[in-house]
Order: sequence, then C-alpha cells, then structure tokens
Amino acid sequence: MRLIGRGKIRSIEIEDEEFQAWLRAWASEISCASWNSPADLLSSYPNASSMGGNNFRFKATSCLSLDVRICFERRLACISGLSEEVD
Repeated sequence: MRLIGRGKIRSIEIEDEEFQAWLRAWASEISCASWNSPADLLSSYPNASSMGGNNFRFKATSCLSLDVRICFERRLACISGLSEEVD
C-alpha cells in the first residue's frame, strides 16, 4: 500500500510518545501490506473498525485513533484524520 496524508498528522503536534511509536510502526506495516478487501485489512488489524465504505479507524492508543480511507484497487491508504476518544 502507498501511504498518503502523513502531513495531516504532522500538522497536529502530538507529544504522545506512545502514539509516535505506534505511527512509525503502523506506517512501516502499511507500506508492506497487500490487502485486497476490507476483510483482509480487518484480519491483519483486529483492533481496526470499518466506518462505512472504505473508511477505517485504527486504534493507536487508549485515547487516539487514526482515520484512513483505503482504495484497495489502487493500493492506496490515505490518512483522513485523527480522532480523540474521551472517556
């Protein structure tokens, strides 16, 4: 998968070291991923959830999730935003 939209994350100053470590590992894994369908993605990432269509939310930390749109046919993953979960 080709990952685009990293600038959306860089523009948000996140000082959370746990999130930064997760993001680096996640980006590395995404670049090697070869998903053909939502089922393939969800099999690889059981903590991810489908948000409808080809939109997915990847839980990064206890309070941060990454929203990503996947184009399986073109092998593209586009970061669409960051979600904060408040308890």
